[in-house]
Amino acid sequence: MRLILLASFLGVLLGLQPAAAGTLEIGIKAYSHGDHRRAFAVLKPLAQRGNAVAQFNVGLMYDEGKGVPQSFSHAFKWYARAAENGLIEAQYTVGYFHRWGRGMKQNVVKAHMWLNLAASGGVRHAGEERYDEEQVMTGAQIAKAQELAVAWRARHPRVMSCGPRQCPRPRWLPKADWYSPFYWRGL
Repeated sequence: MRLILLASFLGVLLGLQPAAAGTLEIGIKAYSHGDHRRAFAVLKPLAQRGNAVAQFNVGLMYDEGKGVPQSFSHAFKWYARAAENGLIEAQYTVGYFHRWGRGMKQNVVKAHMWLNLAASGGVRHAGEERYDEEQVMTGAQIAKAQELAVAWRARHPRVMSCGPRQCPRPRWLPKADWYSPFYWRGL
């Protein structure tokens, strides 16, 4: 009897996985077809449950005011959640937000930290921006940023990436950078 219950439970669990993936695909497809309200309705619950790709997309929708009122602070909140979950595209985006004070007070140390993590994840342009940021930082600030990045990596050994179809390009980033085959790891 226990074996039957265990098998039933595993079947339910395995059955839920494809449904969750399909929901993400439905949300991304709705976004790409311009149905931003539907995309938000589908993606936000996934984002709240910790799906990093959904979190990035919800952040993008707030960033650009698609399907929701534009809010850089809300965008940053969702991008930061995705970055904390190890999504390198979100790590780059959070570094950019900190670097330019988009949605919060500018913070060069946190900008450097997130750009450093994105660069170590394979985002070529993040290394260039991190270098530019270093030109206005003190040695102590750079050391602190590197210390934060090393500590973050020790707590989060798993990182992931998404493709341009899963994580569309924010309008503020030049098209050539986002879609370049050399820009993201694995493309």
